[in-house]
Amino acid sequence: MNYVILIFVLISFIPTKGLSCSAFTYTKNGQIILAANTDACRKVNGHIIVNKRNILKKSDWPNIHGEYTNWISKYGSISFTYCCREYSQYGINEKGLTVSTVGLPNSKGPETDERPGLSGNFWIQYLLDNCSTIEEVMAVEKDIRIINTQDQYLICDSNGKSLVVQCQDGKMIYYFNEKLPVQVLTNEKYANCLSNYKKGVIPENDPYISNKRFQIGSNMLLEPNINDNNYIDFSFDVDFSFDVLDKMSQHPCTQWNIVIDIKKKTVYYRTKTAQNIKYFKLDEFDFSCNTKMMMLDVNQNYSGNVKKYFNDYSKEKDFNLLKEAFANFGIIKTEDELKELVDFFNDFKCVK
Repeated sequence: MNYVILIFVLISFIPTKGLSCSAFTYTKNGQIILAANTDACRKVNGHIIVNKRNILKKSDWPNIHGEYTNWISKYGSISFTYCCREYSQYGINEKGLTVSTVGLPNSKGPETDERPGLSGNFWIQYLLDNCSTIEEVMAVEKDIRIINTQDQYLICDSNGKSLVVQCQDGKMIYYFNEKLPVQVLTNEKYANCLSNYKKGVIPENDPYISNKRFQIGSNMLLEPNINDNNYIDFSFDVDFSFDVLDKMSQHPCTQWNIVIDIKKKTVYYRTKTAQNIKYFKLDEFDFSCNTKMMMLDVNQNYSGNVKKYFNDYSKEKDFNLLKEAFANFGIIKTEDELKELVDFFNDFKCVK
């Protein structure tokens, strides 16, 4: 099979089904927080990837004329993936732009047109590579078409501005400023959750208890009648965020909890497998593409600052994670086909 066609076919099956999630943002005392849960009733393995600046990359979907686009990453970033490098689930870049993915079944992105396309999780990495504000994120639409997404996105920048992005009926829908009065996202359309929240109603048919989780998170964030002294392990912002995530969890199915302090560019996380809270600071990493790409197993049971545990990127480990992800979602592909996808991303090169 032609190399490009094979990649085209493989990414049509990048697994998203079965992962339900929650995310929120808030500010307090000058701090800006984005926090998220990954929910799945099975263990979710993953990698934390150090993405370098000045890497020449290529889109994974062509435009209507069969043309692809290239770009050079402007910013370094660190991202979480349950699939492979470049297909990011969560991440923050050097400028503080922070992105979270939340599943939204039955989403429909734009049809093929003059714009080259990016799979949903690759689109996230494109944002981390190129954007520093939510205004720049919204401007991406004029040049890049998001495809193959059953997700929606909560994005926050270092100015404290938040943005929800959804794909509905082939169009990109943006919620920000006065259209985003409650900065919480679960597995239902934002407008529906907000409407039900204002009415104080939880629908009888509430898949993934999305409305219930939305209302729990919203109430905690809008009415945080909590003494700061109750949270002393890290800081009010971080400990309170983990508490909100816990209340929004779908126990026993929540697998990852991630809290990102955007101003301090510090990421805290824990998993069901490794329950100690761990953290890393972006400022401690070298994002020059003249240095080796780094990675860390998200389920390693460390504690404290995990920067020293990051190892050189391993193509073999990336392939094994991709293979496991496809198997967990019941998607049958040969090892040769999966290696083609990993090879595609490993062809991206440093240009400085």
